[in-house]
Amino acid sequence: MLGYRVTNVVGSTRPGAAVILDGVLYTCCGSHIKKIEVGSDRAVIFSSELEENVRQLAISKCKTLLLVVGKTAGIMFDTRKQVICQRFRYKSEIHAVSFSHSTRYVAIAIDRTVEVWNLQQTGAADRLSLALRSRDMGCSTSLLSLSWGSDDAYLAIASSDRACKIIGLFEQPTFFDFVARAKLLAVHICNEPAKMLSVLTNGEVIKFNFASDGSNTVVRTIPLTSTMLCAAFDASASMICIGASDGFTIHDMVTGVILATVNMDFPVCDSVKCKFDPVSKFVLLSCDESGELCLWDWQSDSLIYKSNNELSKIGAAALSEDGTLLVTGSEAALVKVWRLPLGTCSMTFTQHTGPITDVVFFCHSDAFVSSSLDGTARAVDLIRCKNFRTFICPDGQGITHLSIDQSDNIICGAAEKSHNILVWSMSSGQLLDILVGHEAPVTSLQICPQNMYIISCSWDKTTRVWDLNGSKRELDSFSHSAEITTAILSHNGKMLASLSRNNRIHMWHVLEGTIHGSIDIPNSSTSHNSHSSRLSFIQSDTMLAYLDSSCTLRVYDVQSCSLIKRLRLHVDDSSVNHTGTLSSTNNGLILGVTLSNQVHILDNCIMNARPTMIGEEVDEQSIHLAVKQGLYSYALKLAARLANPALFTAVLHTLPASHVNKIARDLSPDASDDFFSGLNHGLSSSPHIESVLFLLREICRQQSAAFFQGCSKLKTVALQLGVAQSSITFLAEKNHAVIEFICTTQNC
Repeated sequence: MLGYRVTNVVGSTRPGAAVILDGVLYTCCGSHIKKIEVGSDRAVIFSSELEENVRQLAISKCKTLLLVVGKTAGIMFDTRKQVICQRFRYKSEIHAVSFSHSTRYVAIAIDRTVEVWNLQQTGAADRLSLALRSRDMGCSTSLLSLSWGSDDAYLAIASSDRACKIIGLFEQPTFFDFVARAKLLAVHICNEPAKMLSVLTNGEVIKFNFASDGSNTVVRTIPLTSTMLCAAFDASASMICIGASDGFTIHDMVTGVILATVNMDFPVCDSVKCKFDPVSKFVLLSCDESGELCLWDWQSDSLIYKSNNELSKIGAAALSEDGTLLVTGSEAALVKVWRLPLGTCSMTFTQHTGPITDVVFFCHSDAFVSSSLDGTARAVDLIRCKNFRTFICPDGQGITHLSIDQSDNIICGAAEKSHNILVWSMSSGQLLDILVGHEAPVTSLQICPQNMYIISCSWDKTTRVWDLNGSKRELDSFSHSAEITTAILSHNGKMLASLSRNNRIHMWHVLEGTIHGSIDIPNSSTSHNSHSSRLSFIQSDTMLAYLDSSCTLRVYDVQSCSLIKRLRLHVDDSSVNHTGTLSSTNNGLILGVTLSNQVHILDNCIMNARPTMIGEEVDEQSIHLAVKQGLYSYALKLAARLANPALFTAVLHTLPASHVNKIARDLSPDASDDFFSGLNHGLSSSPHIESVLFLLREICRQQSAAFFQGCSKLKTVALQLGVAQSSITFLAEKNHAVIEFICTTQNC
């Protein structure tokens, strides 16, 4: 158990924490950073090792240093060596950070003060030292942005009170002040002669000659058709991107001509942002309020990357038996299926009309059931992607908890207001029985696999055992001294752990009806949310995991009831409710921890752990769009993630020969099994087997022997190759005369 660590992070990007340089995009989720190489479709996740959530990111122009900043602390990360070079912490909140163009300086804005630090290499190859260069008062109000000149001589500091202060970093520092007529959206320092360009919300582009006569003139007025929300200059200030309520436009600064336009459905708010990639042709578009982030290739007029806020206030989550699927249900009535470890959303179900309260997998993991406050429970077939059965509460009450028996024939649900337990037939969908007895809301509902007993816990301070096979009457009752907030049954059905409001976990022997032991937990760590499952048996029922309200995961030994492990998890601190849920596989080796709008997947197998994070929606429409835009490598990888062999083969047939080498070279071990499954289907069913063989040959040439050692599907492909070879040989021998005639005719 001591080997548990985070291997997946599912959630939305932290507002403002996204940066791009030379086609490499950095985003974050909680305290983890996601690096996306847009050109090769590669993504890597690493922990920032901060004790708080990441709020801001900055990348140096030399691409080697990444500045990761939380609320009061930050680290400097070497992107090439994958090591932390420097750590720092302030007593006040950090508002903005920025590297200078030469990476000689880094500016940090704290409250109304701006500090400029020299970056110096120390004796150690992977260490940097910070030496304070200057500390100046920025403006009278909170700071909005920092902008460096290309020669590192000047630093512009923009604030929310329409003022901008320019600092000259000379032996004798110089200061220049500029006050605009409207709110500043963007500033840019130009050299030779030294001047500052600024964009205002009224559409004016102002030139401030701070180094000469101090005059400011309007050099251009952008025609406004809607409310301006944001603006950004490119590296040479020859273009400007304007974000408005009706979309984004790029203007030529010399002629004023609109070069490109894209319509985006962003809400009208101050959190809409745009930023040019200093090296490539991309523009980063984001909205903190909606959680959307896009990469716009303005020259080809296409969005090459788009990430949405997929998770909003998760109410339930469940892991499949093999740990390859994660199902989440949100307060927005959405049920999403995520594929692990790739972290892609493969399916979304919208049949529910109320908040999702619980999701439970079938024993064979090919289907699941979700419950909602809309008064229904819906069974979904993951193979056919279809809601094949709907269970309805007779009086229209919401269903709060679910449980399925081991044979997948019986499903139980807890009614929200009457506190009754409903029993349905899975095959017919008919209501078989209603179990009456609880006098308060049911907080846990489970079916024992040993004897088909239903075990329910409630706020009425009782745990009740019901006979499912017999008369369906109450057999036994365990009384508690306080209300039960949650409970969990071990995977073998022999042990029940219940958490009560008096901060105590009781462990019961279900068959004997006796108590095994008790665990006292700290008062500050409890939270009394009746809709959260914060207990889970792991490691073949030898350990019990408990998630407290401070986002700390505690692991106890079941036999001795002693604490053996404590793990602090980071969650978006903008969330209102940090109470989450726990779900584990049957062997307890993989544990899913849900915290508000994030899901952490913990895997005990450290050697095989490859961290990923949920990114974008994967469906046939996005794949066809990628093919239409000529993004063949991206489309092929999406088809592999979708696990649709026929679609994978169809995309493969559209692949130009010039792209094959790149795809074979960039293929990652994480995606190898899905990739080879698609190739196996192509070998067995495609009439154009030569395209499959060509790609297989290039993969064998480009990849090392270590790559193929972890490919479980490689043996299947080898067998299918043998079948294809035998089939071709048989056809050639059968049609020997025809082939010989064709060859003779061609030679003539």
